[in-house]
Amino acid sequence: MTNEIAKGQKCIVIRNGVHIWIEEGERLEKLEAILRTVEGNARFQWEGRTINTADLVGIFLPTDMEDMTLRKNGKWQCDKGSWHSKLDKCECAPQKYSEAQEEHFKLYGYYPTN
Repeated sequence: MTNEIAKGQKCIVIRNGVHIWIEEGERLEKLEAILRTVEGNARFQWEGRTINTADLVGIFLPTDMEDMTLRKNGKWQCDKGSWHSKLDKCECAPQKYSEAQEEHFKLYGYYPTN
């Protein structure tokens, strides 16, 4: 679902709901360098903006923002990784396991992670 345009970008989220999208690179590195030097709650200037560190929620990946939007819209993600509407029941096909994995499950009660 992630838009091709969003690749290589990150989203700076401010507590009041402002989202500032920025491409990875020198501009983002400059912001991160400023944040490393600021201690406690402080205001700093960045690209014509005054930002208070207390209001800075974080810097997120496009996939994080997409997941947040889906949740806001009432969707939920099943353990298979698919998104479903609020009232939908998950009917995703169960994961297929190899004979070796099934044998491991019979012996130890869980599937191997590798």
